This record gives sequence, C-alpha cells and structure tokens, in this order.
Amino acid sequence: LPNSVEYMDSWSILENCDNLKTIHIPSSVKKIGPVFMNDCNSLETVTGGEGIIDMDIWNGAYFDNCPNLQSPVILNTFFFRLPSTHEGAYEVPDYVTEIARDGMWHVKGLTALTLPESVIAIHGNAFVGDESLKDIYYYAIEIPETHDETFNDLDKPSCTLHVYEEMVEVFKANELWCDFNIVGDLGSMPITTPMNEADYADLCAIYNTLGGSNWQNKWIINKNVQT
Repeated sequence: LPNSVEYMDSWSILENCDNLKTIHIPSSVKKIGPVFMNDCNSLETVTGGEGIIDMDIWNGAYFDNCPNLQSPVILNTFFFRLPSTHEGAYEVPDYVTEIARDGMWHVKGLTALTLPESVIAIHGNAFVGDESLKDIYYYAIEIPETHDETFNDLDKPSCTLHVYEEMVEVFKANELWCDFNIVGDLGSMPITTPMNEADYADLCAIYNTLGGSNWQNKWIINKNVQT
C-alpha cells in the first residue's frame, strides 16, 4: 500500500483477494474498516500498521476466513486476529490494549490464554467457537471494557479465570464475568502510585491530541505512573 493512504474505513476493503499472500500496512494508515481483508484464502502475513489509532468495535470481522494466516495480526496496540489454526496456549503481548471483535473467532485448538494488564477492552464475539479454551490468565487491575457479546458461545463455567487475589470479588461482582470459575492464584496486584487529578487530566488531553482510542490512552497513562 502507498504511504499516502490514511484511512481504509469503508466496508469490505480488499475482500476476496485470493492470490494475495502478504500485505504491509504503512504507518500513514490511521484506521481500517470492518470486514477488512475477509476471505483472502492465500493471505499468510500482515505487517506494519504502526500508525493505526482506532478500530471499528461494533462490526469488526477483520481478516475473517483467512485460513492460511501464519501468525497473529497485531497492528500497533490492537489485536485483530489469532489464526484459526493455532494450537495450544497463547500469550497476548504486553503492549496490546484491545482485542478486536471476532479477534479469536473459532480457534478450536486454543487451550489457554494469557491476557496482560495492558488489555483494557475486549470486543464482541472475541471467543466464539473456542471450544477447547479452559484457562484464562488475566493480569487485570480493573474490569476491562467488555462488550455484551464478548463471551458469546464460550462455556464460562467450564473455563477457569486466573486473576490477582484482590480482583476475585471484583470479577465475581461483574455480570459479564461472574460465570467463570474465578480463582485468585496470580498473587497480589502490583503497587501503583496514583496521579493527582489535575496532572492526569492534562496528560489525557495531551494523549488525545496525539490520537488513539480512549482505552489505549488510558492504559499508556496508567502504565507510566506505576512503580
């Protein structure tokens, strides 16, 4: 793609490109739209995307039905797709802030998932068809932004959610998370130093002018004040 492209946020861009094996998304691109690169049967790798600051959280379906993907699609801090052929456990990198809608759709061989503290938003249908997923290790220090349809089709009572000791009751009190088998076996939460409200507001304003989703900015700010 040329470096002049900034937005590809229409529906179904680059859909059904059967002979395309690799694509590099230049840093000029700020957003890709829903149903991006669906049904690209030969697609193996997706690189670049450092400039992406937002995703479509309602429609999503990025890189759907791309059976030959060789590795997860992560653009900037956004997790778009885990290959459907993945087998065993998977650990989301600790810079990822959001899991896209359908991000781990029908990964039937996924058995365990580790989510870092940085993941503070998980969008709809993220785990549909993940019939082998039995353990989620989540280093959250707060409940993430969770879509009503995030856990569609996931057998939550048969899946153990491993969290910090202090987060057990927090997750049990949340209607979207309470049905998991929740255990506090990740130890105690890391110590954080709160920022005063005025400085926090100023820093939020700075990050908002630079672009990025609210959740992405919030994590970056909170991460920078931890000890």
